[in-house]
Amino acid sequence: MTATAPTDNRIGFADRLALSAKLWDASDAFTIESTLWTGQAQADCRRSARQLATTARYILSGAISVAEAEAFTEASRKALGQVAGARRLRDSLRAPQKRQNGSTDA
Repeated sequence: MTATAPTDNRIGFADRLALSAKLWDASDAFTIESTLWTGQAQADCRRSARQLATTARYILSGAISVAEAEAFTEASRKALGQVAGARRLRDSLRAPQKRQNGSTDA
């Protein structure tokens, strides 16, 4: 019989709770973003919010691994940044343009 290192891959509940909180925060942010969009973008934001909320519940129950939860957390952070950036670009393109003399085009 060969000796093997212990394979205790469990993570503490406090760590799972912290990961879950990050996922809930991301879910809330996508929910807010969904109110600022229409059409397919709104549906995509709502779907992302639901998926992140489900993942937050799964990490607490131990149904998904910590690595999976961390991957979802990182991916959601990046995706949220892209969605918010796209919204800011959209809004800036819709804003009235200023002329050099200070007046605005209607």
